[in-house]
Amino acid sequence: MAKKLLPLLLICLFSVLTVDGIVTPIRYCLNCTDHFIENPAQIPALKVESNTELPEKPPIYTLTEPYQKSDDIAGIQSFLKTKGFYKGPIDGVYGPGTAEAVAAFREQEKLTAGNFVDDSFYAALSKIYEDEFLPPAQEINVKSGDPFIVISLTEHTLYLMEKEGIRGKFPVAIGKPSTPSPIGEWEITDKGAWGEGFGSRWLGLSVPWGIFGIHGTNRPYSVGAAISGGCFRMFNRDVIELYDLVKVGSKVFIIYEPFGVLGRGFQELYLGSRGSHVYFVQRRLRQLGLYKDNPDGIYGGNSIDAVKEFQKNNNLPVTGRVTASVYEKMGLIRFE
Repeated sequence: MAKKLLPLLLICLFSVLTVDGIVTPIRYCLNCTDHFIENPAQIPALKVESNTELPEKPPIYTLTEPYQKSDDIAGIQSFLKTKGFYKGPIDGVYGPGTAEAVAAFREQEKLTAGNFVDDSFYAALSKIYEDEFLPPAQEINVKSGDPFIVISLTEHTLYLMEKEGIRGKFPVAIGKPSTPSPIGEWEITDKGAWGEGFGSRWLGLSVPWGIFGIHGTNRPYSVGAAISGGCFRMFNRDVIELYDLVKVGSKVFIIYEPFGVLGRGFQELYLGSRGSHVYFVQRRLRQLGLYKDNPDGIYGGNSIDAVKEFQKNNNLPVTGRVTASVYEKMGLIRFE
C-alpha cells in the first residue's frame, strides 16, 4: 500500500473540511512544506474522500549524520536559547547540543520523550511563543461589513482595510526569492478552520497558477521573514482574528511598492515560465485583443503566439520571449 501512495506525495489533492456543519472544499499540497496540512489523517475534522491510509509521518528533525541544517533549525535554536534550554551558537545545525535542548524542552512540556522535532513540538513551541513573546492582541472594529486586504511585500505586513482606512495591521512571512508570493489583485476563494496544532486557519487565494493562501504557522519565529513557499504566514492568534472578519469573495491586493506589478524587476519569460509576471503580461495582451484565453500565469504556446504578434506590431524582434523592451512597450512598469 505504501508503494502505491508514493506518487500521491508529488501532487496536490482536493479534500473536504467540515466547519460548523458546512462542508467546504479545501486545497492542500502534500509536498509543500509551507502548508500546515501534511497528513489529513492527523485531523479528525478533515475527511479524505477515498479510504486510502497515508503512511505515518516521520520526525521533521532528528540527530543524524551528516547533521541536518536549515534556517528553521536556527529559529528553533533561538527560541530554545531564549527559554534557557540551548547554550550553543545559532548556526542552524541540528547537532548534539540542539538535540539535547529539544529533548529537555519535550520533557518539560510532557511530550513523547526523545530528541526529535515533530508536530507536537511545534505546537508546544507556538503556544509558548504567542503567549509570552507577542504584544497584546489588537481590537479591530470593522464597520462596513465589506473589508479587504492589502499585503505589502516590502513591509512584510498585512493590512485589513475599509474605504475609510486601515482597521488593523499584522506582520506576515512572505515568499522567499526562489518561491515568490503572487503580486496582483485576488480574491479569497475558500476558508478552513483547523486545530491550533496545524496552523489554525486557512484563507485560499484565487491565484490561477498554484495554491497560495494566508494561514497560521507553528513556526512563529518565521513571521516577518521572506521564507515561505509563496504563502503568507501569520501568528495563529492573528489569523484567527482575521478569519472572522473576511469572507469568501473578499478582495486581496498584494503589492510590491514602489516597483509596481513587476516586483523587484523584469523577469524574462519563455516557455514554461510561471508567476505574476506571466499573469500581467497575459492580462495586458488580452486587453489588446491578442490573447483570447483567461490569464492563468503559465507561459505556454498561446502566450508565445500572442507575444510574437505584439512584437511584430511594435517593431520588436519576433522571438516569443518577453524581455525588458517588451515590458516597457506594454507599459508594465508602474503598479496598475
